Amino acid sequence: MSGFNPLIASVLLLASCAPVASSSPATGPAESSSRVSEPVSPARSAPPFQPPAPPITIRTTSRPRFIPVSAAGAELMRLVWEAGGLRNSGPARTVVERLRREEALAGPTAPELSAPSPPPLVQALGNDVIVNNRALSACTCSNGRRMSEEEVSVAAWGRYVVASWNDTRGTCLTGSGLPTQSHAVSRDHGATFQEGSLLRGPGPTDVFHGDPTVVVNRKSGDFYISGILRQGSTFVGVVALRGHVGPDSLVVDQRKVIALTSGGDFFDKPWMAVDSLTGQVFVTWTNFHADFSTAIELQRLDAMLDPLGPVQVLSSFPRGEYGPQGSYPSVGPDGVLYVPYGVYFTDTLAVWSTDSRFEIRRSDDGGLSFGPPHVIATIDYHPSIPAPGYQRGFWVPNIAPDVDRGGPHRGRVYAVWAENRGLGGAAAPPSSSVIEQENNGFFASATPFTPGVKLKGFSNGVDTDFFKFTGHKGQVFWFGTDTSVSVHVRLICPSDTSALGNYHLLHTLAPNFGGGDGFAAGLPYDGTFYLEIEAPYGSSGDWSAFTAFVPPDPGDRARDIRDVFFSYSDDGSTWSTPVRLNDDDPGYDQAQPQVAVDGRGRVHTCWLDWRNDPVCGTDSDQFATSSGDGGVTWGANRRLSDASSFWSQLGSCSGNNQGDYSQMAADSDQVYAAFTDSRLGDPDIFVDPSRYRSSPHCPASQTVTAGSDLMLSFTLVNGGNFATPLAWQVADDRAWLTGAVPGVSGQQTLAADGGSVTVDATFHAPMGCAGDSTIVRFVTYDPAIPGAYDTCTTVLRCAGNTAVELALVRREVSAGRVSLAWQWREAAGALAAIFRKLPGSDWTLRSRITLDRGGMAAFEDSQAPTGLVGYRLVLDGLGPAPVSSDVWLEIPSLALALEASTPNPSRDGRLTAGFTLSSNTPAVLEVIDLEGRRVTARAVGTLGPGRHVLRLDVPDRLPSGIYVVRLRQGGREVSGKAVVMR
Repeated sequence: MSGFNPLIASVLLLASCAPVASSSPATGPAESSSRVSEPVSPARSAPPFQPPAPPITIRTTSRPRFIPVSAAGAELMRLVWEAGGLRNSGPARTVVERLRREEALAGPTAPELSAPSPPPLVQALGNDVIVNNRALSACTCSNGRRMSEEEVSVAAWGRYVVASWNDTRGTCLTGSGLPTQSHAVSRDHGATFQEGSLLRGPGPTDVFHGDPTVVVNRKSGDFYISGILRQGSTFVGVVALRGHVGPDSLVVDQRKVIALTSGGDFFDKPWMAVDSLTGQVFVTWTNFHADFSTAIELQRLDAMLDPLGPVQVLSSFPRGEYGPQGSYPSVGPDGVLYVPYGVYFTDTLAVWSTDSRFEIRRSDDGGLSFGPPHVIATIDYHPSIPAPGYQRGFWVPNIAPDVDRGGPHRGRVYAVWAENRGLGGAAAPPSSSVIEQENNGFFASATPFTPGVKLKGFSNGVDTDFFKFTGHKGQVFWFGTDTSVSVHVRLICPSDTSALGNYHLLHTLAPNFGGGDGFAAGLPYDGTFYLEIEAPYGSSGDWSAFTAFVPPDPGDRARDIRDVFFSYSDDGSTWSTPVRLNDDDPGYDQAQPQVAVDGRGRVHTCWLDWRNDPVCGTDSDQFATSSGDGGVTWGANRRLSDASSFWSQLGSCSGNNQGDYSQMAADSDQVYAAFTDSRLGDPDIFVDPSRYRSSPHCPASQTVTAGSDLMLSFTLVNGGNFATPLAWQVADDRAWLTGAVPGVSGQQTLAADGGSVTVDATFHAPMGCAGDSTIVRFVTYDPAIPGAYDTCTTVLRCAGNTAVELALVRREVSAGRVSLAWQWREAAGALAAIFRKLPGSDWTLRSRITLDRGGMAAFEDSQAPTGLVGYRLVLDGLGPAPVSSDVWLEIPSLALALEASTPNPSRDGRLTAGFTLSSNTPAVLEVIDLEGRRVTARAVGTLGPGRHVLRLDVPDRLPSGIYVVRLRQGGREVSGKAVVMR
């Protein structure tokens, strides 16, 4: 929760961002627009600033007169009117008519709205888990809108996960009308969460107001939560607590005030990190000074949250430049502390920037001193490019870092951010104009225009004007006001225009912005777009705005309105070239990226993404991508959330309905993505607990006989909690590998929690290899995490033993038939057992034979299955049983065949048929006379594949004549003729 836009020299209170308790009378309009002479946050003044009521304006016009009355006054007038009073009052009549008109336009209040049904749940990585308890926020704000939870932070340690977020349910409990900060705990790796109480500070009126951070000491298991400190209704600094996970809640061990404001300063966006080696805690924040200067400040603390030295200033800018915001400390190995932050400059005329940047400072002594700032990346930046459905009207592209603390790139620091396309092409106002065509108060009567013209209209504070234009996917649309009349603008996809709560909003420009400001929005489809323009509660007069399609600039990294970018550094000073992480087609928005490095050094990122809504581009999902080689290469984007979010205009108490950030955390191979989600109709907190785990399994090292074959079975197991494609490759040093089933390399989608694939690989040890060995490597990997590989090994040693003397002397293979013979003259008369093995199965006994006087063991398998088959002979009764070299054969497919019946001709009316079955599927052998009548039939499929001979028993001997013998199996048939002569 940032509370205000400090980017513009005249910033207005966002009264609509704070929910109002239904039990408290409203002190001003929920969407009032007031201009003051300095940047002010709703978090800085209490009660919220209320402008003096302007005098009543009388206009000699046919338009309805504007009645400058507050929201509370309007409601009071309506109550009296409906009770029968004020019937002779023209102003009261105008106000009541206005309220009824707005209600008719907006539709029912949020609790009665029929929100669009969420799409069917789609399994996408780990199952999403709701974190907040919706039963605790069952009430609504005084405006009838739903409670909202957003802006979440998360930390994990072993099976414990703790989350904290901005929560408006304080309205239900305290009636204060001000947001608070809640928390929840999971004891089962994020499978379930239990919400706790709203967080309070050490004093009786100290409240965690919002902007939460959660971190954990990985050595002690202590969790820390920070937030903006509110005392009553006054915002006075930063507060934090330390706790541990108890049997049924987070047990708070310390509550401390970290820093207090002075002299009209305001602290925003506190963030926290902890060094598990020393126990030190670091808290940073942005200080918006009363003199308009801004600074990033840091306080060092011990493990008990007691200060270690004074507050330090890491970055400071004077009045006239926006300066720094969004600091995000992160601790790497050996206690190295990084603090990145954004530095945002704005042109006060066009309100866009080409020299904003992300900086970072490094400390090697636990925060006692810092090196100089280094630039991570320079960016184009415009404040009024919020994501689709976000109702706050502005955004700040916060940077998010993490550090590899124990992987192959130990100490490498990673950073992600969202970046918009340059908007320099939108700076020049157009010369031609389009004037609104009354009555253009709804979609059907919208005034058409082509971007590139100036729009003009008049607002009396009551009516609404609609305009429409045609755009194409990937274009960037610009709307810029050049009048002092403050307007409220919505860019709408016409998917559902039945009621305000169902509008699909691509952009909302809040009414606290006036002349010289504007917004840009990406167009996600080809078709019609609508602009709704109104000047509510006190703004009346002529307004004008210029429009344009912003052409791309060759220097832009972003392809459309906004993309997600990534960079890394091994020392914090030299950074890799930023790369785009989202792989969608141009046209869709992305926002709020986060990054986390797991225990193996794999880098995971996630962000809000609108690509799954090709109709409007207004429903969002969480998407993710991962890298296994330190950010050099990245896997394909994968959908993280199980359901899409529709951001209803009336589905939240707060205009900050998506929050300013989400967060990721990782512990071992568990990765937790925490985000705001509105799939249930209003913003809730969800966590996706994905376990990225797979493992290869190799057989024990073995000895193989020179000149023989050996088959080894390797297994790849998916230990993750979601079904995913996993890949493998088998290789060895000496090229003894001759083949594998299902393949030497390949990929299969394996089920969650133990799904596996077995790879049977065949190796041939060449003659004369005695004493040699080869190392067999079974390499497995997740294609979505390129560069991360798991390997197990098996050593094969070649030896000359009795198997060499028990030599294979005959090997004949045909469809369904194998003929083998082994010989060892010294073993004449010995007993032997013949075993057969199919891929993925064990050795099974097929026959027992006695070697003849020449030491020969002959064996025929007349039902050899198709494919790869192995045979082995074992001698009995000769001490340690000598074993032959394994023989692996590729058996060709059997063909369905029917031999001529015997005898032919038959003189006694009996027939014997020889035939071959191709498989063990059902088969029928039958005799048919020349008139097509079946004389006899026999089901033979159970005989199995191979050659068979069968006597066809007929109840009565066949009379003389010609008959057809037919064999049918699997949709195929073969036939022959038989003659009976008697």
